[in-house]
Amino acid sequence: MRRSFLVIFIFISNFALSSHNKAGEITYRLLSGLTYEITVVTYTENGNSQSQQADRDQLQVFWGDFTSSIINRVSRENLPNTTWKNIYVGTHLYAGPGTFKVYLVDPNRVEGIRNMDNSFNTAFYLECIIMINPFLGINRSPILLIPPIDYACTLRKFVHNPGAYDADGDSLIYSIIPPKQALNTDVNGFFIPQATTTFSIDRFNGELVWDSPVSGQDGKYNIAILIQEFRNGKEIGSIVRDMQIVVVICNNDPPVLTKIQDTCIEVGK
Repeated sequence: MRRSFLVIFIFISNFALSSHNKAGEITYRLLSGLTYEITVVTYTENGNSQSQQADRDQLQVFWGDFTSSIINRVSRENLPNTTWKNIYVGTHLYAGPGTFKVYLVDPNRVEGIRNMDNSFNTAFYLECIIMINPFLGINRSPILLIPPIDYACTLRKFVHNPGAYDADGDSLIYSIIPPKQALNTDVNGFFIPQATTTFSIDRFNGELVWDSPVSGQDGKYNIAILIQEFRNGKEIGSIVRDMQIVVVICNNDPPVLTKIQDTCIEVGK
Protein backbone atom coordinates (compact mmCIF):
# COMPACT_ATOMS: atom_id res chain seq x y z
CA MET A 1 0.00 0.00 0.00
CA ARG A 2 2.82 2.41 0.87
CA ARG A 3 4.66 1.48 -2.33
CA SER A 4 1.58 2.24 -4.47
CA PHE A 5 1.20 5.66 -2.85
CA LEU A 6 4.86 6.46 -3.56
CA VAL A 7 4.54 5.52 -7.24
CA ILE A 8 1.48 7.74 -7.69
CA PHE A 9 3.20 10.64 -5.93
CA ILE A 10 6.26 10.39 -8.17
CA PHE A 11 4.08 10.24 -11.29
CA ILE A 12 2.14 13.36 -10.32
CA SER A 13 5.33 15.23 -9.46
CA ASN A 14 6.91 14.47 -12.85
CA PHE A 15 3.65 15.36 -14.61
CA ALA A 16 3.59 18.78 -12.94
CA LEU A 17 7.22 19.47 -13.83
CA SER A 18 6.32 19.18 -17.52
CA SER A 19 4.27 22.39 -17.60
CA HIS A 20 6.01 24.51 -20.24
CA ASN A 21 4.23 24.66 -23.64
CA LYS A 22 3.09 28.05 -24.97
CA ALA A 23 2.27 27.64 -28.68
CA GLY A 24 3.12 25.75 -31.88
CA GLU A 25 2.07 23.96 -35.06
CA ILE A 26 2.77 20.97 -37.35
CA THR A 27 3.45 21.50 -41.07
CA TYR A 28 4.18 18.92 -43.75
CA ARG A 29 5.52 18.38 -47.24
CA LEU A 30 5.72 15.51 -49.72
CA LEU A 31 9.23 14.18 -50.23
CA SER A 32 8.56 11.49 -52.84
CA GLY A 33 5.98 8.82 -53.58
CA LEU A 34 4.13 8.23 -50.31
CA THR A 35 6.86 9.62 -48.04
CA TYR A 36 6.05 12.80 -46.13
CA GLU A 37 8.16 15.00 -43.91
CA ILE A 38 6.64 16.88 -40.99
CA THR A 39 8.06 19.81 -39.06
CA VAL A 40 6.87 20.37 -35.50
CA VAL A 41 7.53 23.83 -34.07
CA THR A 42 6.88 24.40 -30.36
CA TYR A 43 7.38 27.51 -28.27
CA THR A 44 8.17 26.68 -24.66
CA GLU A 45 8.91 28.45 -21.38
CA ASN A 46 12.57 28.57 -20.35
CA GLY A 47 12.45 31.03 -17.48
CA ASN A 48 12.39 28.64 -14.51
CA SER A 49 14.02 25.43 -13.36
CA GLN A 50 10.83 23.37 -13.72
CA SER A 51 10.36 24.26 -17.38
CA GLN A 52 14.02 23.54 -18.10
CA GLN A 53 13.66 20.09 -16.53
CA ALA A 54 10.66 19.50 -18.83
CA ASP A 55 12.66 20.40 -21.95
CA ARG A 56 13.12 17.42 -24.28
CA ASP A 57 15.06 16.51 -27.39
CA GLN A 58 12.39 14.14 -28.75
CA LEU A 59 8.62 13.99 -29.22
CA GLN A 60 6.25 11.16 -30.05
CA VAL A 61 4.17 11.71 -33.19
CA PHE A 62 1.11 9.70 -34.25
CA TRP A 63 0.84 9.42 -38.04
CA GLY A 64 -2.90 8.75 -38.37
CA ASP A 65 -2.42 5.22 -39.72
CA PHE A 66 -2.27 3.44 -36.33
CA THR A 67 1.50 3.94 -36.11
CA SER A 68 3.69 6.37 -34.21
CA SER A 69 7.37 7.21 -33.96
CA ILE A 70 9.83 9.34 -32.03
CA ILE A 71 11.16 12.39 -33.88
CA ASN A 72 14.24 14.38 -32.93
CA ARG A 73 14.76 18.05 -32.27
CA VAL A 74 17.00 19.62 -34.91
CA SER A 75 17.30 23.11 -33.41
CA ARG A 76 16.48 25.22 -30.37
CA GLU A 77 16.52 29.03 -30.47
CA ASN A 78 16.45 31.31 -27.45
CA LEU A 79 13.82 34.02 -28.05
CA PRO A 80 12.96 37.09 -25.95
CA ASN A 81 10.53 36.86 -23.01
CA THR A 82 11.84 33.52 -21.66
CA THR A 83 10.86 31.48 -24.72
CA TRP A 84 12.53 28.64 -26.58
CA LYS A 85 11.63 27.94 -30.20
CA ASN A 86 12.04 24.19 -30.80
CA ILE A 87 12.03 22.54 -34.23
CA TYR A 88 11.55 18.77 -34.63
CA VAL A 89 11.61 16.96 -37.99
CA GLY A 90 10.44 13.45 -38.90
CA THR A 91 9.53 11.41 -41.99
CA HIS A 92 6.96 8.69 -42.58
CA LEU A 93 6.13 6.31 -45.43
CA TYR A 94 2.40 5.71 -45.86
CA ALA A 95 1.08 2.45 -47.27
CA GLY A 96 -1.32 4.11 -49.70
CA PRO A 97 -3.72 6.97 -50.38
CA GLY A 98 -6.07 8.21 -47.66
CA THR A 99 -6.75 10.96 -45.14
CA PHE A 100 -4.45 10.97 -42.13
CA LYS A 101 -4.62 13.08 -38.96
CA VAL A 102 -1.07 13.55 -37.72
CA TYR A 103 -0.90 14.65 -34.08
CA LEU A 104 1.07 14.84 -30.86
CA VAL A 105 0.18 15.25 -27.19
CA ASP A 106 2.75 16.73 -24.82
CA PRO A 107 2.34 17.54 -21.10
CA ASN A 108 1.73 20.38 -20.37
CA ARG A 109 0.75 24.00 -21.03
CA VAL A 110 2.14 26.91 -19.06
CA GLU A 111 0.15 27.91 -16.01
CA GLY A 112 -2.18 30.89 -15.82
CA ILE A 113 -3.85 30.79 -19.23
CA ARG A 114 -7.06 32.70 -18.53
CA ASN A 115 -9.44 31.26 -21.12
CA MET A 116 -9.21 27.60 -20.15
CA ASP A 117 -9.47 25.63 -16.92
CA ASN A 118 -6.28 24.69 -15.04
CA SER A 119 -3.84 25.15 -17.91
CA PHE A 120 -0.94 24.04 -15.69
CA ASN A 121 -2.31 20.47 -15.80
CA THR A 122 -3.74 20.63 -19.33
CA ALA A 123 -1.92 18.76 -22.09
CA PHE A 124 -0.64 20.53 -25.20
CA TYR A 125 -1.97 19.11 -28.47
CA LEU A 126 -1.10 19.81 -32.13
CA GLU A 127 -2.43 18.28 -35.34
CA CYS A 128 -2.49 18.52 -39.13
CA ILE A 129 -4.38 16.56 -41.78
CA ILE A 130 -2.57 15.04 -44.75
CA MET A 131 -4.75 13.96 -47.69
CA ILE A 132 -2.96 11.62 -50.08
CA ASN A 133 -4.69 11.49 -53.46
CA PRO A 134 -2.77 10.72 -56.68
CA PHE A 135 -5.16 12.93 -58.64
CA LEU A 136 -4.34 16.02 -56.57
CA GLY A 137 -0.66 16.15 -57.42
CA ILE A 138 2.07 17.39 -55.09
CA ASN A 139 0.87 19.15 -51.97
CA ARG A 140 2.72 21.01 -49.25
CA SER A 141 1.09 22.62 -46.26
CA PRO A 142 1.30 26.39 -45.83
CA ILE A 143 4.28 27.70 -43.87
CA LEU A 144 3.60 30.24 -41.11
CA LEU A 145 6.15 33.05 -41.16
CA ILE A 146 5.07 35.04 -38.07
CA PRO A 147 5.63 33.50 -34.60
CA PRO A 148 2.48 32.50 -32.66
CA ILE A 149 3.28 34.45 -29.49
CA ASP A 150 2.20 38.07 -29.57
CA TYR A 151 1.47 40.91 -27.14
CA ALA A 152 -1.62 43.10 -26.85
CA CYS A 153 -2.51 46.11 -24.70
CA THR A 154 -5.70 46.50 -22.74
CA LEU A 155 -8.16 48.96 -24.30
CA ARG A 156 -6.20 49.04 -27.57
CA LYS A 157 -6.91 47.35 -30.89
CA PHE A 158 -4.75 44.26 -31.47
CA VAL A 159 -4.04 42.92 -34.98
CA HIS A 160 -2.08 39.79 -35.81
CA ASN A 161 -1.53 37.81 -39.02
CA PRO A 162 0.22 34.40 -39.01
CA GLY A 163 1.87 35.21 -42.35
CA ALA A 164 0.85 31.98 -44.06
CA TYR A 165 2.62 31.20 -47.34
CA ASP A 166 1.51 28.34 -49.58
CA ALA A 167 4.17 27.32 -52.10
CA ASP A 168 1.60 25.49 -54.25
CA GLY A 169 -0.64 28.53 -54.60
CA ASP A 170 -3.61 26.82 -52.92
CA SER A 171 -6.43 28.88 -51.43
CA LEU A 172 -6.42 29.17 -47.63
CA ILE A 173 -9.43 29.55 -45.33
CA TYR A 174 -8.94 30.60 -41.68
CA SER A 175 -11.15 30.05 -38.64
CA ILE A 176 -10.83 30.22 -34.85
CA ILE A 177 -11.36 26.94 -32.97
CA PRO A 178 -10.79 25.87 -29.35
CA PRO A 179 -7.31 24.55 -28.51
CA LYS A 180 -7.22 20.82 -27.81
CA GLN A 181 -5.77 18.71 -25.02
CA ALA A 182 -6.13 15.31 -26.74
CA LEU A 183 -7.36 13.76 -29.98
CA ASN A 184 -10.85 15.18 -30.69
CA THR A 185 -10.94 16.73 -27.18
CA ASP A 186 -11.07 20.49 -26.59
CA VAL A 187 -9.43 22.02 -23.53
CA ASN A 188 -11.84 22.43 -20.62
CA GLY A 189 -13.52 25.78 -20.03
CA PHE A 190 -12.38 27.47 -23.26
CA PHE A 191 -13.95 30.79 -24.20
CA ILE A 192 -13.22 33.50 -26.77
CA PRO A 193 -11.35 36.34 -25.02
CA GLN A 194 -13.50 39.29 -23.98
CA ALA A 195 -13.45 42.34 -26.24
CA THR A 196 -14.92 45.82 -26.06
CA THR A 197 -16.31 45.32 -29.58
CA THR A 198 -15.14 42.19 -31.39
CA PHE A 199 -12.70 39.27 -31.53
CA SER A 200 -12.60 37.77 -35.04
CA ILE A 201 -10.45 36.48 -37.89
CA ASP A 202 -10.75 37.25 -41.59
CA ARG A 203 -11.40 33.87 -43.18
CA PHE A 204 -9.61 34.80 -46.41
CA ASN A 205 -6.45 36.64 -45.33
CA GLY A 206 -6.01 35.34 -41.77
CA GLU A 207 -5.95 38.73 -40.07
CA LEU A 208 -6.90 38.33 -36.42
CA VAL A 209 -8.46 41.42 -34.82
CA TRP A 210 -9.10 41.86 -31.10
CA ASP A 211 -10.80 45.21 -30.67
CA SER A 212 -9.97 45.51 -27.90
CA PRO A 213 -8.92 43.62 -24.71
CA VAL A 214 -11.11 44.86 -21.87
CA SER A 215 -9.72 46.60 -18.80
CA GLY A 216 -8.71 44.29 -15.97
CA GLN A 217 -8.32 41.23 -18.22
CA ASP A 218 -4.55 41.30 -18.70
CA GLY A 219 -2.81 37.93 -18.77
CA LYS A 220 -2.21 34.94 -21.07
CA TYR A 221 -4.79 33.68 -23.58
CA ASN A 222 -4.61 30.79 -26.06
CA ILE A 223 -6.64 30.19 -29.19
CA ALA A 224 -6.25 27.80 -32.11
CA ILE A 225 -6.35 28.84 -35.77
CA LEU A 226 -7.51 26.23 -38.29
CA ILE A 227 -6.04 26.81 -41.77
CA GLN A 228 -7.66 24.73 -44.51
CA GLU A 229 -6.17 24.29 -47.99
CA PHE A 230 -8.38 24.25 -51.06
CA ARG A 231 -7.49 23.42 -54.66
CA ASN A 232 -10.09 23.77 -57.41
CA GLY A 233 -12.75 24.12 -54.73
CA LYS A 234 -11.79 20.88 -52.96
CA GLU A 235 -10.20 20.67 -49.51
CA ILE A 236 -6.82 18.96 -49.72
CA GLY A 237 -5.40 19.32 -46.20
CA SER A 238 -5.21 21.49 -43.09
CA ILE A 239 -2.99 22.60 -40.25
CA VAL A 240 -3.80 24.00 -36.80
CA ARG A 241 -1.76 26.66 -35.03
CA ASP A 242 -2.06 26.90 -31.24
CA MET A 243 -1.37 30.56 -30.48
CA GLN A 244 -0.74 32.55 -27.30
CA ILE A 245 -1.63 36.22 -26.84
CA VAL A 246 -0.25 37.99 -23.76
CA VAL A 247 -2.30 41.03 -22.74
CA VAL A 248 -0.47 43.69 -20.75
CA ILE A 249 -1.34 47.10 -19.33
CA CYS A 250 0.39 49.70 -21.49
CA ASN A 251 1.17 53.03 -19.84
CA ASN A 252 2.83 54.76 -22.78
CA ASP A 253 0.44 56.44 -25.21
CA PRO A 254 1.21 57.02 -28.89
CA PRO A 255 2.31 60.58 -29.73
CA VAL A 256 -0.33 63.06 -30.87
CA LEU A 257 0.79 65.02 -33.92
CA THR A 258 -0.35 68.62 -34.25
CA LYS A 259 -1.14 70.05 -37.64
CA ILE A 260 1.82 71.81 -39.25
CA GLN A 261 1.08 75.07 -41.03
CA ASP A 262 1.60 74.81 -44.78
CA THR A 263 4.55 77.06 -45.62
CA CYS A 264 6.14 77.92 -48.98
CA ILE A 265 9.78 79.03 -49.01
CA GLU A 266 11.32 80.50 -52.12
CA VAL A 267 14.69 79.25 -53.37
CA GLY A 268 17.54 81.24 -51.88
CA LYS A 269 15.63 82.40 -48.80
